[in-house]
Amino acid sequence: MAIVLICGCQSMSGGSSPRSSLLPSLPAGCTANFAVAQMNRLLAALGSGNPDTVAALIVPPAPHQDGLELTSSISDFLASRPAADLHVHERADLELLVADTKGLYFDLDAPLSANPGVDLQSGPGAYTGPGVSMGPVLWRASGGRVTAAGHHFIKGGGKALVQCPSGLFVRALFSPTSFD
Repeated sequence: MAIVLICGCQSMSGGSSPRSSLLPSLPAGCTANFAVAQMNRLLAALGSGNPDTVAALIVPPAPHQDGLELTSSISDFLASRPAADLHVHERADLELLVADTKGLYFDLDAPLSANPGVDLQSGPGAYTGPGVSMGPVLWRASGGRVTAAGHHFIKGGGKALVQCPSGLFVRALFSPTSFD
């Protein structure tokens, strides 16, 4: 799999420079490349079946905090049932989400746009520190359950925000949208 990175750049005299080099308030390493690597880790972890592996990549779940979400669940999407969304607000929610994605192989389906900065999220309880926003996150998932349902892939979209320098996901939203 090849990953193409699209970096938000601003024109300056003499050419362009990655936006992260223009924001001195960002920690070293808070780059688009860093965020893409973290996204690949999270996608791999989702299919692992291990909640601890996923928990190591996200901020601790908390009530009323937009964190890790799957809208709709993979099981409901495969069965063409009305959507039951999985929002991770506590450990039990994380275990349900990981059980729903267990055994699937997730990867990026298109180049990922990632933009370093601060104040990348809005709303009550929003993370406003340094981070890298990503979106759209176009992904696909394959595996035995997908094949058994008569498909090659589930395709979907989403968005994410990773904190710097911790590398933890403050926000990761994944939504299945179609079959291939």
